[in-house]
Amino acid sequence: MITKKRNNFPKEEQFKILKKLKQDLLDNKAADYLILDLEKKSDIANFFVIIEGASSIHLNMLIGIVKKEMEKFGILQLRREGILKESRWLIIDYGFVLFHLMTKDLWKIYDIESLWQKEINNIDFNEKK
Repeated sequence: MITKKRNNFPKEEQFKILKKLKQDLLDNKAADYLILDLEKKSDIANFFVIIEGASSIHLNMLIGIVKKEMEKFGILQLRREGILKESRWLIIDYGFVLFHLMTKDLWKIYDIESLWQKEINNIDFNEKK
């Protein structure tokens, strides 16, 4: 059951993983990175992470970084939607977090964060102590 899998890690460990991953992705030219805290609002995942890449090739590289970093923490991908070499929007499910990697034009069109705006908090690690 996905609810059980998504709660394997204490919240502080989840923050540690996402903070490390954010820095790695930004270091590799991810154009934008947004974390939506869904823990008390959704049974799907504790977090949605939206990552903007410049092209399908760039998204493919960013996915490799996500996969590598998650594996360092012993976390394996549960599912993936989208064709790596062709897609402009890819979704990767790691249980407690769903990564949405997309190009800027699709981010603007689908505006995922607005769907949750009234329900969630965005997480900014610069504000966290």
